[in-house]
Amino acid sequence: MNRICKKGTAFILSACMLPAAAPVSVMQPETAITAYAGANDFSWSTYSKKDASWWKSSEAVSFGDEIVKYQLSDGGWRKDMKTESSGSWGESTIDNNATWGQIRYLAKLYNATGTEKYKTSCLKGIDLLLKGQYDNGGWPQVFGDPGTYHAHITYNDSAMVAVLTIMREIADKSGDFGFIDSDRQAKAKTSLDKGIECILNTQIKVNGKLTAWGQQHDEKTLAPAGARAYELPSLCTQESVGIVDFLRTIPDPDARVVRSINAAVTWFDAVKIENIKFDWNSDKTDKAVTQSSGSTLWARFYDLENSKPLFSDRDGKAYSDVSQISQERRTGYSWYGTWPARNIKLGTLPEPNEPSATEPTKPVETTQPTQPTEPTEPKAPVSGNLIRGDVNSDGTLDILDVISLQKWLLAVSGTSLPDWRSADLYEDGVLDVYDLGRMKQLLLQS
Repeated sequence: MNRICKKGTAFILSACMLPAAAPVSVMQPETAITAYAGANDFSWSTYSKKDASWWKSSEAVSFGDEIVKYQLSDGGWRKDMKTESSGSWGESTIDNNATWGQIRYLAKLYNATGTEKYKTSCLKGIDLLLKGQYDNGGWPQVFGDPGTYHAHITYNDSAMVAVLTIMREIADKSGDFGFIDSDRQAKAKTSLDKGIECILNTQIKVNGKLTAWGQQHDEKTLAPAGARAYELPSLCTQESVGIVDFLRTIPDPDARVVRSINAAVTWFDAVKIENIKFDWNSDKTDKAVTQSSGSTLWARFYDLENSKPLFSDRDGKAYSDVSQISQERRTGYSWYGTWPARNIKLGTLPEPNEPSATEPTKPVETTQPTQPTEPTEPKAPVSGNLIRGDVNSDGTLDILDVISLQKWLLAVSGTSLPDWRSADLYEDGVLDVYDLGRMKQLLLQS
């Protein structure tokens, strides 16, 4: 086997055992708590918390009139609704809760007041979303802005997930969209199906294994794409969590959706970084990564080759450590967070027509023949003096073997495996975090 040296953080990436969840239950995506970057003069999250009586107030009506006033001719709204802009941000967008947020506001206001102009404006906005969807099921960040990163399929800040959530409500005539006509209802159902298909088709494979999604994907090739200089093509935890949360809300999901969820959750678990925190220094002038026993974080971005944390700056270059980028970018962007924690707790889902698992299954390599999803349980010993998991060849599987494999995977200097074959618990000729996870299970069972 070829040993590939990988540079990585000095902290441990751990592949823990994931619990198998109970049969799928519908949960609400957490779009209301999404934090939007940049300035904008409309925030749906503010109004979503208003009680029923407020929506009949003069304040609600007055702001509704402003929304109608600032609606653009194509039916959408600018990122800064009331601010005249040129270029990309002068066009209709779904960034920073624009357009889909106004649609929600107007739907709720129409239900409260029965005023026809709010319904008309709302439907015009919905029509833009229906017409603006790509044939492949994605949506751009900005409508009518080809040739820029704004034309990419955009998961950033939960933009596309927020639109799909509206499409589902329209298709079901649920929530505030009970007034929708049958024609738009049917179109929304088609739009929803296309959008889910786009999500499944854009899930990124690393070394043949499904992982997660990027912030943006090319609108033609579906490959992960960059945006601003410090947002390089990469795997993105925050946006991927929003996608998985949405997929979990699908009633009776088919096998592809379940496998997509499980692959992403397995990847979340594999790339978590334990015993660190990322916080301000004592005088609040800079941020740094420090050790913190018992805490777990995820990087915002991971590279597309080895799923290692990735950082970038306004120079458009990639860095392996957040300390290597400028202070301005280090303190001005969410480089670390706990976004996947809830999905780790929820665990993977039982796959259709297969027994419930007690751990994530290792994805089948695309270059190999199709194999059963659940691999054969490894046995110890298997032949001669080879003990499964005994990478330090001391005759037993214990915590020292787990530590040795962790260090080897992170390319810690001076680490060697006397017999790497004992760590290849999936017998595919590759040592990776899935073997590490299996080793931990065997240790717990011993």
